[in-house]
Amino acid sequence: MNIRKIETDEPAFEQFLALPQRIYRDDPHHRVRPPEETRVLLDTRTNPCWKHARRALFLLERDGEVIGRIAAIQDKEIDRQHHKSEGFFGFFECIDDAVAARELTDAASRWLVEHGGGAAMRGPCTPLPDFYNFGILVEGFHERQVTGEAFNPEYYPALIEGCGFQKEDDHYCFRNELEGNTVFEKMMQRLDHVLEKHGHGATLRPFDVTNFDRDAAIVCEVINRSFESESFYSMVDVETEGFMLRNTAPLDEMHWFRIMEENGHTVGVNLSAPNDDDLLFGEPISGIRVENFGVLPEYQRSFAASSLYYDAWDQIRRAGYKNVYISYVYEGNAPMLKMATSMGCRRTKTHRIYCKRL
Repeated sequence: MNIRKIETDEPAFEQFLALPQRIYRDDPHHRVRPPEETRVLLDTRTNPCWKHARRALFLLERDGEVIGRIAAIQDKEIDRQHHKSEGFFGFFECIDDAVAARELTDAASRWLVEHGGGAAMRGPCTPLPDFYNFGILVEGFHERQVTGEAFNPEYYPALIEGCGFQKEDDHYCFRNELEGNTVFEKMMQRLDHVLEKHGHGATLRPFDVTNFDRDAAIVCEVINRSFESESFYSMVDVETEGFMLRNTAPLDEMHWFRIMEENGHTVGVNLSAPNDDDLLFGEPISGIRVENFGVLPEYQRSFAASSLYYDAWDQIRRAGYKNVYISYVYEGNAPMLKMATSMGCRRTKTHRIYCKRL
């Protein structure tokens, strides 16, 4: 086996981008997304994350054939926020070979140690706005593909654990099949009654793409303040938030993004978008995915927050979609887990973040 560090401006980078197509070509449950999306994420000229992060890309070959890839990433801004130095790995793809997997993770580990990347390596996750590289899928391999949810072969957990990684935390995905869901209908009726009884001055409006920078700044503030107390969250700046939003949905789908205001002050945001991955299977879009949902701490137990929940679900129902997908709910996020259960959602997938001491 031969492992080498590559750059994005050399021909080998095209092999790095092409490997997923070979790994997943015979999997009936997954369609590989365009490699251009990965190219954009790794482009230091367009992705603002690279202003405070650096990375190394590795390609593994055997007998002239590419059999694996990985990225090692160090982000000094995340280190500063969390008062510790840790590295990440992401963009991991590998054939079913334990020796190959160890070659890849060892290469990433060595690079992090050599470049002061800390005492631990976590992943697969990256500080980039890239949910496709968030966690190893450990449950739900036969569930419907959803835009923004990571997928991998069933042998990946064993490969990663065989390299000395241990579970750090799990993140759950849910699906709500609206048609005939009596639990959902009863909860919607209850919310409708509560909101009618306790009127308030909250108003909802769609994200305004003609004032993109203004609304991106609003979303950035709400999401940062909503999750700032969570140990796994890292604050982002407005430029990065704007980049993330453009990677969440095209401009013509951003009317699904909703901003709630009360008495002239922002209360919360709901970032939903169609599940465009249905199109990769030659099927019409049948569901909406909830990419992010944030309510400012001082409003989280208010009727305004309840109204934002209600609007999110009612908007989807009125548009005639059959499914709602909620991605990456942290296993320790009790309020969101309770909300998903109370709305009749079914847990479909578990993604695991691993960690290894270096």
